[in-house]
Amino acid sequence: MQNITNDGTILKQQNYLLGLFGALLGAIVGAIPWAIVYCLGWFVGWLGFLIGIAAVFGYNLLCKKKGIPTVLIIIISVIIGVAAGQVMGDFLDIALMISKGEIQTTLTYANVSAIYSYALQDAEILLRILGSFAIGLLFAALGTANLIKGIITDIKAAKNPQAAPALDTPQNPYNPTAAYTADPFAGKPVTPTGVNKPKE
Repeated sequence: MQNITNDGTILKQQNYLLGLFGALLGAIVGAIPWAIVYCLGWFVGWLGFLIGIAAVFGYNLLCKKKGIPTVLIIIISVIIGVAAGQVMGDFLDIALMISKGEIQTTLTYANVSAIYSYALQDAEILLRILGSFAIGLLFAALGTANLIKGIITDIKAAKNPQAAPALDTPQNPYNPTAAYTADPFAGKPVTPTGVNKPKE
């Protein structure tokens, strides 16, 4: 139910929107090192971990709510961040090749974009890009696994809360008046020991 006069509903919607913005911003910022390292020709898959951490940090910075939307927001943000890092790295790589004269054309965004689109038609290049993307997602998943696992655990606990023991049952160790039915002498007369009998 959504009601404009319901402050709780409005607050919840705003917080999740802020969380989405924070997670996307964090993922994009985390993608910058990916683009730079990729452009230098080094292995970048492990930097997906940084993108995942940055997405979680950005979400937590702007939103404190945790729920199913949080998991979806983090997953979507990480995928966008890894894809952005890959595309930025490819664009920078092409731009450097143009600036060095390895590709004979003027350095403009339109030319770089056209060359990138043409390169994607090459099966070998496409497989390399997809492989790097997949490895990045794997490492990003490692960076967000603890948060997502914790959220899912909290949601399950909220749906199936453990019933606390009643105060009048022996299962509750904090109730001094509980009846301990496990006593083998329950219901039998107990002869006191250690008490002197009166002399006749």
